[in-house]
Parts: sequence; C-alpha cells; structure tokens
Amino acid sequence: MRPDDVAVSRQGNLAVINHNKFEIKFNLSKGTWDYIDESGDTIIRNGCTQITLDDGTVIKTEDTGTREFMTELPKTDAFGDYHQVRFSYEATGKGIRINTYLNCYNAHPAIHLKVGVENLKPEPLQLDSVT
Repeated sequence: MRPDDVAVSRQGNLAVINHNKFEIKFNLSKGTWDYIDESGDTIIRNGCTQITLDDGTVIKTEDTGTREFMTELPKTDAFGDYHQVRFSYEATGKGIRINTYLNCYNAHPAIHLKVGVENLKPEPLQLDSVT
C-alpha cells in the first residue's frame, strides 16, 4: 500500500478501511464502528448514529434492521483526494434509513463524517435530534 492509499475490504461482518495513518472497522452485525489510529489505539469505539423523532421515538444504527456499506470512486475537494464510504442502516418497519458518510482523505490521518436521514415513507418525518 502506498502511503496515500485508502483500501476498503470486507472481512466477515466487518467493513474495513485501511490507511497508513488509521483503520476504520464498521461492524455490519452490530451497527457500530471503530477508529484506530496509526499507533493501534482505538480513538472511537462502538460509534453509532442515533436519531430522535419529534414523537420521542429513538432509532439507532445498533437496532435490528438492514445494514450495508458502499464505496464511491475517489473524488477531490478543497482538502485533497478522498474515498467516500457510506454505511447505511434501515430501521425495520419504520421507513427510515440512516446513512453515515465517511470521507477518508488520502494525505491526512483524518476523516470527515456526515450523517443523513432518509424518509422512505410518503408522510412527513420530523426529527428532534441526530446524535
């Protein structure tokens, strides 16, 4: 692997992103992810996304549902070249999909994290919070 490469692979229940400065492991069976730095220390352990609807309903990527990951072709923005990996979780029977986007920059030991919530039903969805 070149020093600026990002490699994504599937290892059983894990989607693994390898970089010379970090490693991310997304556990597809648990709906959580870990960020490990270049010295092997786990900086983020069991990270997950949680949304709260206006009616008080809480949905977490750890809940029962369907999980998958997708990668995009490399892109470039103001921070440099990056690979985007999307982890998706669809809540069983709720009509909601949570997408966690990780932009993994080739030249930096950091990620840019974004979260999106998709309403898969025709009626409006009102969020109270995203954590």
